[in-house]
Amino acid sequence: FFALQNLALAYEILQDNDRLPMGADEVMIRFADLHFDPDFVIDNNQGQERALGFTRMYNLFPDAPNANLWKAYTDTMWNFWYANKDVDETATLYSAIHLNDIITIAQESGRTELLQTPEIEQWFSRYLHQQAPSGYMPEYGDDFFFAYFEWIVVFEKMARLTGNASYQ
Repeated sequence: FFALQNLALAYEILQDNDRLPMGADEVMIRFADLHFDPDFVIDNNQGQERALGFTRMYNLFPDAPNANLWKAYTDTMWNFWYANKDVDETATLYSAIHLNDIITIAQESGRTELLQTPEIEQWFSRYLHQQAPSGYMPEYGDDFFFAYFEWIVVFEKMARLTGNASYQ
């Protein structure tokens, strides 16, 4: 579930630099189809990682044989979490991954305006208030990764989406 979104991003970079070998399109589409599970609808970072991967695949290959299924899956995943306009994970890093994926999906699928609501601002703000004055984000749950860099990215994206510099 963590591979596809990174592979699609790497593919796009290679494509932009004319560095793809012959047959790369077919390999990517086959990989995506082999890992496609439309029943994996879950409100956590694993689900959003999959949704981000298939958002990117749809953007890269909108005419692929199963592109309509990828799009339907990403729409289902978006609507699943968006009904509550809030989600929380059991660990600090998982929350950061989840938030980053949701923001990135919004950016890459034309949904950023859906993140510019009072409910979403309240959700973002909850994480801001967890942060220590020194900038440290406390770890909780099964989070022993010390992955502060994820929060830097998330808070920067929040600041840009909301225009609220206090997230930076």
